[in-house]
Amino acid sequence: MDSDAIDAMSQGARRKRAKNRAQAIVILIALAAIGITLVFGPFALRFYDKGHPSTVQCTVSSAEGAIGSFSSPRGAGGSFDQVEILTENCGKLVLRQGVTANNKAALAADLESKSEQVFIIGEASKRLRGVFQALNQSVIVMGIK
Repeated sequence: MDSDAIDAMSQGARRKRAKNRAQAIVILIALAAIGITLVFGPFALRFYDKGHPSTVQCTVSSAEGAIGSFSSPRGAGGSFDQVEILTENCGKLVLRQGVTANNKAALAADLESKSEQVFIIGEASKRLRGVFQALNQSVIVMGIK
């Protein structure tokens, strides 16, 4: 083999290596973006929602008092009273604010007695209701009008 053939082969190998590096960098950036979105997305959504309340009119199918819970990666957690609301046109909603063990059954019964109800939810949650429904997640209700 002459030196020109060896140079051509090494240039091809260098190009292939550069292409592989570029692909690896793009994949790492995409994975980092997905990870950041999964970790910080819920916090950003709640923060935005608190500052941008919006109303939505929903047809209530059922409502029941329940106990919700949470846990941290360190194992700490807790529970809280809530009312889980199933609607025909707004998906699953959860009311936690102002709900206690003593009033959750009455709140649920009151919601079921009125078919149409106006709920206050965050603007981002309102826009992402379809995503929440697809993921079988509930939208947090900030209040009831």
